[in-house]
Amino acid sequence: MCNPRKQGKNKFISLKVYKYSWSKNQECECKTETETITPDNVEGPLTQDFQTWLSEHEYYEDLAGFGSRNSFGGRKFKNQPINKRPVIFIHGNSDGALTEPGGEWNMGWSNSISYFMKKGGYTTAELYAITYGRRDITKSYFFNYKLKLECDCKCRINIMPDNVEEPLTHITKNQISKTEITQDKVKGPLTSDFQTWLFEQITCRTATRLRRFVNAVLAYTGAEEIDIIAHSMGVTYARIIIQGDMPILHNCKLGNPLNNKIKNFIAIAGANYGLCGCSDREGETRMPACDKKFGFWSGINNCRPISLFISSYKADQCGEEFFKYHECKGTYGELLKHLNEPSKPKDAKFIAVFWSSNDTIIGKYNLVWGHKTSLIPGTDEIYEDERLTHYTLKTATVEKQLKIIKK
Repeated sequence: MCNPRKQGKNKFISLKVYKYSWSKNQECECKTETETITPDNVEGPLTQDFQTWLSEHEYYEDLAGFGSRNSFGGRKFKNQPINKRPVIFIHGNSDGALTEPGGEWNMGWSNSISYFMKKGGYTTAELYAITYGRRDITKSYFFNYKLKLECDCKCRINIMPDNVEEPLTHITKNQISKTEITQDKVKGPLTSDFQTWLFEQITCRTATRLRRFVNAVLAYTGAEEIDIIAHSMGVTYARIIIQGDMPILHNCKLGNPLNNKIKNFIAIAGANYGLCGCSDREGETRMPACDKKFGFWSGINNCRPISLFISSYKADQCGEEFFKYHECKGTYGELLKHLNEPSKPKDAKFIAVFWSSNDTIIGKYNLVWGHKTSLIPGTDEIYEDERLTHYTLKTATVEKQLKIIKK
């Protein structure tokens, strides 16, 4: 612990995994103290009892057969008691139910499940997760970059999919000449995480599959209420399946709203008002996830200028911190707007949102034209962090997650 001199307002990190962490304007800064949770012995797939139940209730074909790392949950033996409110975990883009080798994007929910079982007394009959989409990030998208630009100029690079023959891990000066670089297409450079993340779209097919899983867990457990913990794109899917029928999403038939059955909804690193990486005019055509209708397009802002010398703002100013003091009502993705309609009931009885200002995907400060994009209408609690990444915000906050759902 350190004892910094009080020079102005002290800022504490609100996540419980941090102890006395001070902002950078202090004379000294305490180091992060986190509890290491090892997700040992967390293995899938869905238990035999749950798989048998699924096959008997016309769910088997679209929910079973995931393997040991891509699904989790169910009774270990018939009539095993369920004493706690079931928890359903919904992962983000390129992730999965449980940890697999490959990188921090592939950690799944093993940390949370392990911690809940060890510290919260949960059993496999009370914790559920499945995988949607491909987990191999190099095959799930058109390309996967680790951009390490070796150029002296401050260039912004726009790399189109047809420029790429195979996944790249390094771009040198010699390769830059082969890449489309124009000043009128200033878009980045985007981080490698964000580039790969953008090649995934919200679909009715995935929403239907996840909704059927939620319906199956409710019926199988007989629970009156459940908790949902979601991360990244999983937050958007969670909100879709909670709100039910979604005409705007290809007339997706999901059934009646489930909000009255959701006790706690923990939304980690969601993008409910779009992404600044999707604020440019061409983003929607270049990146599927930036689609104006079904994606995270953050589009045009309506911020009032902060200076007489500024008549309008540019797309690359979308995440600037000075916007937070202004009313910025951006035009953003139609699906997101639909989910955020003020007339809609809350997505759950209690909503907690997590975000980090060190998130390279959601963006620094979590701002999109002055709006905290991870906020959900009706949010009850906010947990803000300054150091965790887009992925570790999920894996390093298990203590806080458990504390919320035990309320």
